[in-house]
Amino acid sequence: MVADGGDPSRLRRLNERAVLAAVRGAGELRVAQIVEQSGIGRTAVEEVLASLVERRWLVEESPAIRGRGRPARSYRFRAEAGYVVGLDIGAYSVRGVLMDLDGRMLASTRQTVTPELPRAERLAVADEVVATCAREAGVPPSRVWAVGAGTTGIVDPTGTVLQANAIPDWAGTNLPSHFTTPLALADNDSQLAALAEQHHGRRPAPTTGTPASTTGTPLPTTATATGSPLPTSGTTIPTTAIGTARPTTGGTTPPTTGGTTIPTTGGTPLPATTTTGGTAASATVWPVGSRGGGAAGSGSEGCADMVFLHAGRRTGLALVMDGKLRRGAFGAAADMSALRGVAWEAALGYLHEVVPDEVPVVDKAERAFAAARGGDRAARAAVRKYAEAMAVAAATAIAIVDPRVLVLGGAFSQAADVLLEPLTAELERLCPRVPEVRASALGALCVALGAASLALDALNDRLLTPARGPLPPLAARSI
Repeated sequence: MVADGGDPSRLRRLNERAVLAAVRGAGELRVAQIVEQSGIGRTAVEEVLASLVERRWLVEESPAIRGRGRPARSYRFRAEAGYVVGLDIGAYSVRGVLMDLDGRMLASTRQTVTPELPRAERLAVADEVVATCAREAGVPPSRVWAVGAGTTGIVDPTGTVLQANAIPDWAGTNLPSHFTTPLALADNDSQLAALAEQHHGRRPAPTTGTPASTTGTPLPTTATATGSPLPTSGTTIPTTAIGTARPTTGGTTPPTTGGTTIPTTGGTPLPATTTTGGTAASATVWPVGSRGGGAAGSGSEGCADMVFLHAGRRTGLALVMDGKLRRGAFGAAADMSALRGVAWEAALGYLHEVVPDEVPVVDKAERAFAAARGGDRAARAAVRKYAEAMAVAAATAIAIVDPRVLVLGGAFSQAADVLLEPLTAELERLCPRVPEVRASALGALCVALGAASLALDALNDRLLTPARGPLPPLAARSI
């Protein structure tokens, strides 16, 4: 029973949040189940349910009629009330994902750009990606309530890019001010990739939902790396966080192997259909993770201490300590790009050198990994050199943080089958104690997923904070 010291208005607010948490955690519940799970009396539950339906937080589902008697009513969270878009704005591409308020990914798309593209045109491409995601998911643009954007460079707390070596005119861009949605935020791409890994990493095969008439292929899970896997049962649903996925039941614990975590041979397939040029989109129903806490899927999701190595055409590091993403005072935590001895940009050259000149720059690394996978000796040597260069900065962060897990994320995590072994070997040479090393299953979507998580968290803070008093109507005007 939710109790309070005699303040009826406060008691009602607590009851509202308890009922909402119970419904969201289960997906759909009958009244008797809500009473049981919330610990609140039936009369109070009935009153709260009527109020939450009126304010459009919950939907009363039409009960199936079976036999005699009054059919039991059931309720679900109105996740389709609004949507968020997460963007990954880089030098060579702009990616986007669209999610509903339960954190289910309904669409994703990608457009190619160049580092030289002027700022205004790059922002226009970002607008196109938002519009394409909404169109592919069948969502009116007015229902996109928030945009989160991840981008290369140092990003301050206001969302202004302070420094961006990869994009010539990008410094000084204030991303939130560009978007017209009720809420917009921005952060560094590697930081958001780590946020996505913490929230959604290595989940079991997802359940499917029906918020839109779309289906898709779920992201695969990976095998457990060295060390003990996190528990896969007993997950606590946090209090009514927007973006909280419905828990899966009857999941299979990933098998344990002695060694590094390696995803499906040949790389991790992405749910989005992408091309090297132009725009391609897909709509994938993928319930994504819970905020904090132990994870239904085990692994990086909810990991308290993690170093995230963001590997792709751009490279970065991010830190999760005590269960929180650590940005630092000015948003530059773990940025080692300027340190002498950290040759991230030069390391890409090792991969490019073993690929024919006529191959586009954006495809060279993937071609090098494919050649190494096929047994090409020069390509395998290049991958090893690249991994050794990546290990220098990673080892520095490991020595400072002493994490439980190092996660290889970003687009190059799809080459974990050829990259993790030399990376781990070099870490063993550089570090007195090597943490569990594993590859992310989020692939190239990690930044966009993290940006969507940032937006969902911000909506959660705006709409559900107890300081606001009674829950406002679930509508854009309440943001």
